[in-house]
Amino acid sequence: MGDQKKAADKLYDIRRTILVVDDEEVNRELLKKYLRDDYELLFACNGLEALRICHENAGRIALIMLDLVMPVMDGYEFMEVARKEPDISLIPIIVTTVKDMEEDEIHALKLGASDFVTKPYSPEIMKLRVSRTISQVDSESIISRLERDTVTGLYSENFFFSYADRLKMEYPDVSWDVLCVDIENYHLVIDMYGKEEAENILRAIADILRDDMWKSGVGIACRSDSDLFFMILPHRNDYKTFLRKVFSSFESRPDIHHVILHFGIYQNIDREEHIEKTCDKVISTVYKTRGVSSLCITYYDKKMRDELMERQILIEELPSALRDKQFEVYYQPKCSLPDGKLVGAEALVRWNNPERGFMPPDSFIPLFEKNGQIYQVDKFVWEETCRQIREWIDKFGSCVPISVNISRTDVYDPKMPDVISEFVKKYDLDIKQLHLEITESAYMRDPSQLVKIVENLRNRSFVVEMDDFGSGYSSLNMIAGLPIDILKLDMRFLRDDRDDGKPKDSENNEKSVLLRSIMDIADWKKVPAIAEGVETKDQVGMLTDLKCGYGQGYFFSRPVPAREFEKFLENPERSLIPETEN
Repeated sequence: MGDQKKAADKLYDIRRTILVVDDEEVNRELLKKYLRDDYELLFACNGLEALRICHENAGRIALIMLDLVMPVMDGYEFMEVARKEPDISLIPIIVTTVKDMEEDEIHALKLGASDFVTKPYSPEIMKLRVSRTISQVDSESIISRLERDTVTGLYSENFFFSYADRLKMEYPDVSWDVLCVDIENYHLVIDMYGKEEAENILRAIADILRDDMWKSGVGIACRSDSDLFFMILPHRNDYKTFLRKVFSSFESRPDIHHVILHFGIYQNIDREEHIEKTCDKVISTVYKTRGVSSLCITYYDKKMRDELMERQILIEELPSALRDKQFEVYYQPKCSLPDGKLVGAEALVRWNNPERGFMPPDSFIPLFEKNGQIYQVDKFVWEETCRQIREWIDKFGSCVPISVNISRTDVYDPKMPDVISEFVKKYDLDIKQLHLEITESAYMRDPSQLVKIVENLRNRSFVVEMDDFGSGYSSLNMIAGLPIDILKLDMRFLRDDRDDGKPKDSENNEKSVLLRSIMDIADWKKVPAIAEGVETKDQVGMLTDLKCGYGQGYFFSRPVPAREFEKFLENPERSLIPETEN
C-alpha cells in the first residue's frame, strides 16, 4: 500500500493535504504527530469551520479525517452539507469513532463516509487506512479522467461504446435508438468566438442531453471528436417535437451565439451490431445535411443502408480494379477564347466497372478521398497521363500541356512532389508539360503549409493551377500570398438552375459583376484565367468581353478517351467551337 501512495505522489508531484476536523486538541495533536511526515495538514474544530477551510482550499484537500461528535456543526451535519456541494462531495472522508459504535458507522456510511478509524488510534492501522483511501481515490480519479470528457462531463467515446453495448444486453426487452448531434462549422465558432465560448456551446448541448436522460430514466451519452455527440436511448416515435424543443432551448440561451445543429437518428438499432459501427452509420446521415442553414433531422434507413453497402463494396473492389486496369483516363480540351483553339487539356479519371459500367468521378472520388484510397487512384492517373503525353509526343512531335488533379488528401503528403517528379523523369518529359491542379478548398485548409508545398512544386518548374476558384470562400488576404500560375474559375454559379423570382437580366448582371471581380483578381495576381464549366455561346461571349483568355467545358467538348482526343492533336489549329455556333 505504501508503494501505491508513492506512485500516486509521483504522478501528481505534490504532497497530499489532509483536513483534520476534531474539537479535541489532544486528538488533533496525535493525528499531527502520526501524519505530518507524509502529508500537509489543515485543522478545524467543528464542521462549520471545516466547510470554510474546504471552500478556501478547493481542489487541494485529498482527505478529511472527521470526528462525529462536535459543537456548532457535528460530523453528521457536515456530511449532509458536504454531499450537496460538488467541490466537497468528491473528497473522501474517514470517520473517527470510538469502539463499538456500530449505529454511528452505519449512519456515516449512508452519508458517504469512505472508512473508519477507532479511538484511541493505532498509528500503523490509521496510516495504512489513510494511504489506502487516498490511493483508491487517486486510481478512481485517473479512471474518471479517461472515462469522462473533461469539457462536458459526458462519457468519452471509448467508454461510451463499451457501456452502450453492455446497456443493450442488460435491457433485452428495450428497443434502442442512437442519436447523433453535430455542430455546423465548429472550427469557425472557435476562430470567431474563441475556445471558451466554443466550450460553452459543447457544455450547453451536454446539459440538454443529460437533462433528457434524467427524465427518461435510462440512456447514456458521450462527446466524440471535437463537435460530435452520441446518445443511446429507448426508442421514441416523435423526434421532431423533441429535437425542436432541444434546438429552441439551445438557441434561447443568452450566452450562446447563433449555431446550427444537425441531428442524425438510427431507430431500433441492431442489438447484435457493435455500437461503434452503429454510430458510424448515424454519422453518415448527419454529413448529408451539412451546409443546410436550418434545423436538420435525418434518419438512417434502408436506402442509406444500401448506399453504405455500395460504398463498402467499392472500397473493397478498388485494389482489383487497379490491378485489372478498370480505370481509364479521359481528356477534356482547354481552348483559347474566343477562337476555340486547343491550348491544353485536363486528365479526368473514369471507372469502367464490369458490373456497373462507366462510373462518373463523383460516384467514387469523394468516397476514396474520405477513406484515404484516393492516393492510389491519383498515382495511376499521374503516371498514365505522363505515359500518354510521351506517346503523343512520339506520334505527333508535340503535345499540349495536360493537367492532373492533386486531391485534397494528397496535397499534404510530403512524398507527393517526388512521386510526380519521378513519373515525369521516367517518361522523359519537359516538366512544364504536366500541370498540377489543386482545388481552392485545399488552399483554405492550411494556407501556410500549402504555400510551402506549392513553392516546392514551382521550384521544380511545375505549373500550378488553382482549381474551382469561386466555389469556396477564399479571402483576398489569403489569395495574395498564394503562389499560383493559373487561376481556374468555377462557372457553376452561372447556371440558371434556380427560380427566385428575380428578372433574368438582373441575375445575369449580378453574375457578370461577380465574374468581373474574379477576373480582376487574376489580373491583380498577373496570372491567366481559365473558365471551367463553359456550356453556352452566351457564356463564351461574356468571358470574352471580360478578357478571360481560356475556357473549358461541354461547349467545346466533353471529356473523351485518349484515342478520341488524338483528333484534336492532329489538327491543333482547328476551332473546337461547334459549327452551329460559328
